[in-house]
Amino acid sequence: MITMVGSLKGGSGKSTLTFNLALWLIRANRRVLVIDADPQATLSDVVDVRREEGFQPPVELMGSTALAEPHFSASTTRR
Repeated sequence: MITMVGSLKGGSGKSTLTFNLALWLIRANRRVLVIDADPQATLSDVVDVRREEGFQPPVELMGSTALAEPHFSASTTRR
C-alpha cells in the first residue's frame, strides 16, 4: 500500500498525521518507509530526535530525492 499525505496549507497537521500513522503501522508489524518531501523537513527532525533519544520502534525515513529513485518510477509500479 502506498499512502501520501499532502496539502499546500501549512500547519494542518500533515507531519503529525504521517508520523503517527507510520508508528501505528510499524507497531502492527507492517513494513513502513516514510519519505519527507516537505522543504521544512519536520518529519526528518522528529525522526532524528527519536533516534538520538533511543525511542522504539525506529522509523525508516528518506528525503524527497528518494522519489526519483528507480523503485518509485511509474514504469515499475504494480497495478
